[in-house]
Amino acid sequence: MNPAHFVHVSPPNPIKLSAFESFVNSFEIYRPRRSWRLLSYFSARDLVRLGKTSAFMRTVVKGYAANVWNINKFLACWFNRPVDFRSVLALTGAVTTGSQVIQFFDRRRPRLKSDLDIFTRVAGALPLTLYLEADGYRRKYKHWPEHVDNYPSLTDVFSITSSRSFVQGGPFHGIVKVLDFEKAVWLTPGNRVTYRKVQVVVVNKPPIEQIILNFHSTGVMNYISHKQAVSIFPYATFEDRIFYPSRMSPLGSEWKTLVGNQVPRPRIYDRTKGYSSKFADREKACG
Repeated sequence: MNPAHFVHVSPPNPIKLSAFESFVNSFEIYRPRRSWRLLSYFSARDLVRLGKTSAFMRTVVKGYAANVWNINKFLACWFNRPVDFRSVLALTGAVTTGSQVIQFFDRRRPRLKSDLDIFTRVAGALPLTLYLEADGYRRKYKHWPEHVDNYPSLTDVFSITSSRSFVQGGPFHGIVKVLDFEKAVWLTPGNRVTYRKVQVVVVNKPPIEQIILNFHSTGVMNYISHKQAVSIFPYATFEDRIFYPSRMSPLGSEWKTLVGNQVPRPRIYDRTKGYSSKFADREKACG
């Protein structure tokens, strides 16, 4: 072959990093967790903007986001095999919601002394109960005077469709039944015992409709399904950090109302808290 047919092509010049990118890259090479700690000071909106500045920063931000918003890592605080739990969510159409999901989106440690709320329709109560009991959870009954007879979990689940609350369509904001579960967890050192709590909330409509139509404010309209985490009002909740009331029913003493027309004001929360502790909180999420 004629050598004249070959054309020498010079290799492309390496991309020159900016001063900030070089600073981040020094962490990425030796201690990537330190770059994640740096990014924990950024709001979610600023992380999106930062990822658009260059291909290098997009890679760094994607790596940080995959770690800090890891659904399986988050759910591992309650379940031995998070993938199996998400399979049950897919089977039943259930979602997790409530304050724990707010913690997830806000990159903070889960409040393990509080319940993880699972919203499902009636047909999903049985598969969820079977899964939770197989994962080590046991039914926790409320010892009120009117609850003298504590029936087995399956008996309680099968009787939901014959209950008065089911016939009435869920008298309390569409909620038909609430099933409480807890599991003992041994922690080291010291072999301490703590408990993980899960609450299965049976509702009379698809769970996502329940969240949008019946929840008291925009701040709690967030959920985790079997395949994704969704915040319906992300900017108001996690950027402006404001909860807007979504219905006019009583919202409790924490909500201030205008004297004249009784229109609830938006509630501002956590405005004094910055992002400095988020990385440390998430790293020891289940401790």
